[in-house]
Amino acid sequence: QELVNVVWAFATAGLPHPAAFAAAADELRRRGLGQLRPVGLANVAWAFAKVDCEHARLFAGIAAEVERRAEQFKPRELSSAAWAFARAGVADERFFGAVARQV
Repeated sequence: QELVNVVWAFATAGLPHPAAFAAAADELRRRGLGQLRPVGLANVAWAFAKVDCEHARLFAGIAAEVERRAEQFKPRELSSAAWAFARAGVADERFFGAVARQV
């Protein structure tokens, strides 16, 4: 959760830091995105999209978690994640299909 908070804080402050975001993405993936709560997944996606930080493998991992656990997400979390994917230009059909099934 601490890495989620760090990237969220950087993004909220409008401070893109590519090296920090890349390191955070790698560490989040290493630890396993399945360990994050839905709000954490949505916040990570939002933070990366907000500062225009591309990380295809991170977004692919988040998409897989949303597909697997979409029913656990609150509407606001799905909305935030969907915004992030759209903003980042990640047109993952399975992700958006999982979101659509929860609307």
